[in-house]
Amino acid sequence: MNPTLRLLTLACGLALGVMLTGPLLADAKAAEPTSDTDGYGGFAWGESEASVRKQLKAGRPRPELYTEGLSFERTVLKLEVRDRQFEARKAAKKGAKARQEAPIKARLSALSYWVKLDALDGRVLLHFFDGRLYGADLDVPFEAAFADDALLLLKLIEGKYGTPKSHRGAETKGAAVLDVFETREVKLEVFHQPPSRGHGGFVNLLYRSRDVGPQVFKYMTELRERRDTVDAKRRAFVPTQKDREADRAARLLKNL
Repeated sequence: MNPTLRLLTLACGLALGVMLTGPLLADAKAAEPTSDTDGYGGFAWGESEASVRKQLKAGRPRPELYTEGLSFERTVLKLEVRDRQFEARKAAKKGAKARQEAPIKARLSALSYWVKLDALDGRVLLHFFDGRLYGADLDVPFEAAFADDALLLLKLIEGKYGTPKSHRGAETKGAAVLDVFETREVKLEVFHQPPSRGHGGFVNLLYRSRDVGPQVFKYMTELRERRDTVDAKRRAFVPTQKDREADRAARLLKNL
């Protein structure tokens, strides 16, 4: 494709409501964008997961479980459920009535779908906190033959978001490069790995709402603290070697 035709195609992509200023010829099933930076791919930051699912229904969005924070959250919630069950069994042995508590509800969720980026394909992963959109990842792998298309994405990103706040990696030839952009609404991290002999490259974009992102960070910190609390309680019930030896001696002394 000659450069003139490519640029014309990208300009049309903007009118169709793509996330970047040009190249995202987004899936026709995705919604029209609400603004340039206050959201992603036609979805506003804070938009409900139910609304996003409805708009992406024809594109068959897929719920994701093994992604940012979700596996860790699920592990912590399982530990807390087991801890509650253990406490209930202890209470029952002592004749006390087990306390009825509300179920522990997950606060994180994610959806994925695919988009067309001119000659490239990209996988989008949307992140939700309490059912509200707070982040998006766009992964774009590419072969060496499409390196120019990937570079065009990078140029368009810089044209849209301005000079990166930080830039590292370009000092070493062939190394992955990280650019960080920030606007009032979003923080964008752009990872770019150039292709090498026998290996393709990738462009990875991580968008995080500057409003909700800190709330998620705080929640993840709380989850780590909750995990540590449960672990400490579990360790307290696991006898040490010294405890086992003392218990054995006490049992033997009863008969001596």
